[in-house]
Amino acid sequence: MADVTLRPAEDADLDALFEQMRHPEPVRMAAFTAKDPDDRAAFDAHMAKLRSRLDITLPAVTRDGRLVGTITGYVMDGDTEIAYWIDRSAWGQGVAGQALTLLPGAVPVRPLRARVASDNVGSLKVLRRAGFTVTGTEVSYANDRAAEIEETLLRLDWNTEPRMLGGSTGSVRSRDARRSPLRVTFRFGGNRNRCPADHWANPVESKGFPVSMQAVYVVKGMTCGHCASSVTEEVSQIPAVRDVRVDLATGHVTVSSESVLDTVDVTRAVSEAGYELTGRV
Repeated sequence: MADVTLRPAEDADLDALFEQMRHPEPVRMAAFTAKDPDDRAAFDAHMAKLRSRLDITLPAVTRDGRLVGTITGYVMDGDTEIAYWIDRSAWGQGVAGQALTLLPGAVPVRPLRARVASDNVGSLKVLRRAGFTVTGTEVSYANDRAAEIEETLLRLDWNTEPRMLGGSTGSVRSRDARRSPLRVTFRFGGNRNRCPADHWANPVESKGFPVSMQAVYVVKGMTCGHCASSVTEEVSQIPAVRDVRVDLATGHVTVSSESVLDTVDVTRAVSEAGYELTGRV
């Protein structure tokens, strides 16, 4: 099976994503797309807006190291929704399904909602296999069809045992887990609407795994080692934070803790260090 992973979207991905999102066949299937998929300026502006917002998660999907799409988590009318786009060349290879098994680490919120053009049979099948259930339909205007069409609404609630990162859905024996040095890490994306820590910690710890929480933030203005030290010192004072790593080349600050991180606390700590937190990866 191919190795499908999620990673932070990068500037270098934009050319490929633009080409993927303007391919006529996926555009036709998705239906609810940009007014003009060939408008690069509008695409760049839209992507810049998505990547700058704290309430949106936008990881890239890779297959054997090659960029093949994105999954987006965003808040609409108080509900957290997801949408994904997979390159036409990767259709029919299980990429979307595998990417959705990684979703709990990227968008750790329930319920999750999704909406798909009702004639997009492939996407409906992928979402149902991932645990989404149909909750209804509604009629909305679709740019690509230049008409109002029916879309199917779906919802994903908490499972009794959440899927582990990497797509594993098999059971783990407690005795083996306690003997193993492995750790299960949930990497949180940009959504403020976090799930309670117990939803993750209790099922996993019951199997003998220690639990850590991690988030990657974008911090503006860091240019030197002193900058990195100042941010590290302030963020490290947040209760439960156990590790802070600063990458000056990307402006990313990776914060690991033993409980769910509060973006407000991290933003305040970064501000006290003299810098600006502008988003999450």
